[in-house]
Amino acid sequence: MNTHSDVSDRPPDSPNNCSESQPKAFVREEFLACLAPWALRWALAVTILSAVADCFGIWGPPGSANVNWGDWPHFVAYTAKVNSFLPGAVAPPLAIMATVAEALLGVALILGVFRRPVAWASAIVLALFAGAMTLSFGIKAPHNYSVFADVAAAFALGAWPAASADVNQFSVVPVVARPASMKALMPWIAPCSITCSSKQSFASLSGRTRRKVHPWRKRWSLK
Repeated sequence: MNTHSDVSDRPPDSPNNCSESQPKAFVREEFLACLAPWALRWALAVTILSAVADCFGIWGPPGSANVNWGDWPHFVAYTAKVNSFLPGAVAPPLAIMATVAEALLGVALILGVFRRPVAWASAIVLALFAGAMTLSFGIKAPHNYSVFADVAAAFALGAWPAASADVNQFSVVPVVARPASMKALMPWIAPCSITCSSKQSFASLSGRTRRKVHPWRKRWSLK
């Protein structure tokens, strides 16, 4: 009677299968870690510069579709409404300062210079804008323009690890050859390493168990 199971004939899983997949996973995570801050920079820059362009009528004259102001006088009047808790005389200077700050921050975000200071400055400017809109129009107004989301994006960009915030790091070179990038990937590397080690231990244990059980099953099958 042959009770020998086909399962015992399968070779043990190779421990190298997990280790071979690790570099690919690391490269993928590194690529995403570099892509995310790049996307944040450009999204913030386009959002800020789009508002600056609207101040000067680049998107169209006042009253056009998807145009909030259309020219400088309408933007100054809107600035006075947003800062209704301040004297009306400060509206023109505030409009000038806000426009200059937004233009500089938008260009700096596109160029990628002084990434952290520019990101923090953008977060502060957007947070001030959100606070002024909340005081003047209510909490719903900044949500209509996703101002709070822009503030969160600027804070995330400022807090992003510097080692993974450069778009020039895009590469298919294995991460094991680039130790500087490993620090930013440790939150993803550690779970995979533990999982792979567990799989290797299980595979080696299963192999030893099969080697011990297999002769017994073979003797039993010969009876």
